[in-house]
Amino acid sequence: MKPCFSLTILVLIISFSSCNKDSSSSHPSDTSVDALVKTIQVFDSMSLQAVKFNTLYYDSQKRLTRIVESGNSDPSDTTVFYHDFYYYTNKVILLKTKSTSSAYDKVTFILNSKGLAESCAYYRFLTPADSIFEYSTSFEYDADGFLLKQTDYSSPDYTINAVTTFIYSKNNLISMTLHSLFTHTMNYTHDEEHLNTLGNKNCGVGFFGRSDSYLLMNIKDDSTNSPVAGFDYQLDPNYRISQMHIRGYSRSIAYNWIIVPYNSPNQVLTYTYY
Repeated sequence: MKPCFSLTILVLIISFSSCNKDSSSSHPSDTSVDALVKTIQVFDSMSLQAVKFNTLYYDSQKRLTRIVESGNSDPSDTTVFYHDFYYYTNKVILLKTKSTSSAYDKVTFILNSKGLAESCAYYRFLTPADSIFEYSTSFEYDADGFLLKQTDYSSPDYTINAVTTFIYSKNNLISMTLHSLFTHTMNYTHDEEHLNTLGNKNCGVGFFGRSDSYLLMNIKDDSTNSPVAGFDYQLDPNYRISQMHIRGYSRSIAYNWIIVPYNSPNQVLTYTYY
């Protein structure tokens, strides 16, 4: 599947869980769930050296306006990437540029009457007059704003590439099924004592829909019941997630690219907040 942003899947940010939790962190303050993520630092799982650093910026309405991404697994690569969001009445435009090239990517999100993205189209511009269609995606939500269905199209004539469906319980995703050449389902379990502080709202992208209320514990492959990924977290003094260790491969996880901006097995990521 190849949805917008070259994401594994463009959905609400899945909530997390901590295997290192204690009783004092069971009840975050009300303000913790409204905190805005400021930085995301990604560490190589083998050397534990920082390989990427992301800074997020917002407008007065707490909407994400820019991500500045620096660093690379190759220390000699000093390229800086910019993700700029522009807001209009019924659409959001994202421009993706980098410091070493005049080429850029443009993603246009069309919003429904509730301000949620109902579709997006991704174009790559080699020059301002030379664009290449990459793919498009449509989204359907329930009455509460949770994503129910995502359809990915591989060409301008809307040839369907894949369909993904989502099932929830208690405001948490419990099952995600990809319908493509094969049907593949993953199941999710959560820690319902700890609130999610890395949701779409915490990154200023509420137009992606609602995020899970609680923290993700693990993901299993439905066909084999075998683990796909597990999670360990550390919390800051305000009960917000400050470190995430993914035990597994992040491409199999329905994360928003903002929270997990680097695909590698056994990632370690740290977060700060405004």
